[in-house]
This record gives sequence, C-alpha cells and structure tokens, in this order.
Amino acid sequence: MKRRTLLAGAAFAALAGCGGRKADGGEVVVYTSVDPPYAQPIVAAFEQQTGIRVVLLTDTEADKSLGLANRLRAERTRPRADVFWSSEVVRMAQLAREGVLAPYESPDRRAYPAYARDPHGLWTGFAARARVIAFRAGEAPPPRDFLDLAQPALRGRVAMANPRFGTTATEAAALFQVWGEARAGAFYRALRDYGVQVVDGNSAAAEAVARGRARFGLTDTDDVYSRIDRGIALDLAFPRHGPEGTLLIPNTVGLVAGAPHADAGRRFIDFLLAPETELRLAALPSRQLPLHPEARRQAPERVRPLLAVTPLPVDYQRLAEGMEAVDRFLREVFER
Repeated sequence: MKRRTLLAGAAFAALAGCGGRKADGGEVVVYTSVDPPYAQPIVAAFEQQTGIRVVLLTDTEADKSLGLANRLRAERTRPRADVFWSSEVVRMAQLAREGVLAPYESPDRRAYPAYARDPHGLWTGFAARARVIAFRAGEAPPPRDFLDLAQPALRGRVAMANPRFGTTATEAAALFQVWGEARAGAFYRALRDYGVQVVDGNSAAAEAVARGRARFGLTDTDDVYSRIDRGIALDLAFPRHGPEGTLLIPNTVGLVAGAPHADAGRRFIDFLLAPETELRLAALPSRQLPLHPEARRQAPERVRPLLAVTPLPVDYQRLAEGMEAVDRFLREVFER
C-alpha cells in the first residue's frame, strides 16, 4: 500500500486521503458505546468530509455495549442501525457469532494486527485503551501483580465498575482465559469479600480515587488521562494481568447485517479504520493507542509511552464464547 502523508498535529483538520470524493448527502445510523466527547469529533469530521449525516445513538456507561448489543439483537429481523462502533471487543465478537454482523473488507483492515481482526471480516479493532490501575499522584503505586489487589490490607479501598459490563467485563473474561477458572474465580470472590467498591462505570472508579474515596481504581487509560489533563492529581500503573503483559482493549467496528444504508455504513467504517482517524483519537484527551502501522509511526508524543506497553495475548473469539459463563459467575458473586 502506498504510504500516505498524515497530518499528525492537526487533530481536527480535514482528513487527507480518506474516503475519496465528497458524497452527495445521505445518512448513516451508528450505534456506539464510545463516550460522546470522543465519538462526536470523529462523527463531525466524517460528516464534513463526506456530506453524509450521521444519526448517532449512544448508551449509558453502566450498561454501554451490552445494552446496545441487546438492541441490535432485538432489531435483527428489521435492522435500524448500519454500523456498530463499540468501545470494547467481546460484545462485538458475540454479535459476530450470532450472525448480527455482515462481512466487510475495508481497505485498511489488513494493516491492523491479526489479533484485532475477526477472521471472517465481521469486525475490526483499532485505537486501543489499556486496562490500568488509577492512584493518587505522589502516593505509593499499586501492586505490580494484579492478584495482589485482593488482599485484607486493601479492604474497602479498591473501586471498579460492575464487572458484568463494558471493559470491566472484558477484563474479567480475559482473566478467566489467562488465569483459569479457579484462580480468576478466587480473585473476584476475594475482591467481594474485601469490600471492593462497585461503582457506576470506569469514570466513576477513577473519580473515587481522585476524591479519596478509594486508594486504587480499576479503569481504562482514557478515564485517568482525561482527569490528569484537567489538573487532577492522578497517576496510573500498567498492571501485569499475566506474565506476558497488560490487557489492551481496542475499539471495534462492524457492519450490521441487512443495514438500511449499507454503502454509507461502509464509508463510515473506512473512515474509522483510516490511520488519520487513529491519530485523531490519539490527540483527544482519551489518548487512545494507535494500532495501524502508519498511525503508530506518527503517533503524537503524548501517547508514545503507550507504544511500549506489552499487550496481554488473548483470543477475543474465545473471550466471546466464554463470556456467558463468566457473566453467570459474576452475577452470582456480585448480585446475590
């Protein structure tokens, strides 16, 4: 593929080399679990470049991807959405297994790592966040080993979102895959027994640490970086979820099977997977980690430390297959 010239420093300038000729209007319906402050600038840039109006449906942080996934299932015989843009990967992979998505080979798709691509072309991952531990800047950092968060000395001092939803659910499924059922199950039971604070989302977990209600918060990089940029005295640590590394959770995008505006949906997917869009997301306060080689080469300075993070090797397809059993376990542990 011919190398493009990217404007890494112009996060909100017109995109070069993405999407071709400006379209003559139309619309595309996008369901997304991405936080509106991060999704809306991307949508605005797409609309400006293509002339295609985006009808954006978001969901609350407490149930995010699960709520939208269930809506897509309910609408399967008469789809209303064209594209599902998810903030995580497991719900997307589940929808792919259930036949809710249609294959699409976007021009930039094969540039992304194999672990971030469905083998049948049903979804593609891009612009990742890392699962991290938030703590107050200047205070003692959290344990390096994730298992050590569940200990009597931290009773009532750890906060996390409901582990049945969003990226916290993805993290749980990954731990069950990497650690095995016995070890992961013991970890989550210990968190419960030692009084983990279950709060309304990853942002609330970071906020609990910022306000001194918790010592450590299990959250995503974007929820910590957005507060650091506002002058809040937070820091983050990249835990070892396993001996191999830290869990990365990419955004994912897929075309809905039977999409009413399939051509416009493909245009939107092309836009999201272009390296220019990854650079936009990297330049936003969320500091999302580019996965496309072109975007990684020109990543802004603020995200370059993330390029050194060693990703935990997980099989996202297996995560999706095992999620139902993990969810049953978590429901029994935290909602009994």
